[in-house]
Amino acid sequence: SRKAIEIAKCLEGEAGRQCYFTEIVSLAGYYAGIGKDDEAIEILEKAKELDKNKDRVYVCLLHNLALSYNNLGKFQKGLEFSEQAVKLSEELAIPDTSIHLAALEGLLWALCRTNSYDKAIPYINKGYDLIKYNANTKLFNIELDKVVRWQRISCDAFFLNGYSEEAIKIMTQTLPLLSNFGGSDN
Repeated sequence: SRKAIEIAKCLEGEAGRQCYFTEIVSLAGYYAGIGKDDEAIEILEKAKELDKNKDRVYVCLLHNLALSYNNLGKFQKGLEFSEQAVKLSEELAIPDTSIHLAALEGLLWALCRTNSYDKAIPYINKGYDLIKYNANTKLFNIELDKVVRWQRISCDAFFLNGYSEEAIKIMTQTLPLLSNFGGSDN
C-alpha cells in the first residue's frame, strides 16, 4: 500500500533512524500522558540502549525519561536525565530554542523538587535569555503557555531561595515579552 511505501522510505538511512526514534519518543509520551510512566520509561530506556547517536532526538528522549521519572516521584533520577538533556542540548547547540527550553524546564523542575533552588538560578537565566532571544527573532514558535510556565517556575525558584527581588525582576521583565508569543489562549 501507499502508506507502507511511505513508512519504508521514512526508515531508510539517517532520516529513517530519526523518524523511528521520534516515533518511539512519541509513543512513550502517550504512555506517560495516560499515567503509565513505568511503560514510558521501559520504552525510552530500550530506545536509549539502541540509539547511540547523540542528536536532537536523543535530547528529547532524555528529556522524556526525566519527565517520567519525575512523574513517578523519582526526582533524583529525573534530575540525572534532565542534566544530561541540558548538557547535550548545549553541546549540540540545537538551534530550536523550544527543545533547549524544554530541557532546561525539566531540569529546573527537578532541581526545585529536590529543594536545590540555589542550583536552579543559572539555568533560570539561560532560559530567560532563550525566551528573550526568541521573542526578538521569532525564529521558533515557542507557545505562550510554555513561556508562562517557565516564568512561574523560575520566579518560584528565586522566591523560595530568598531572592524575592530577583523573582520580581524576572516577572516584570518577562511580562512585556509575552505579547511576542502566540499559540495559547491561557
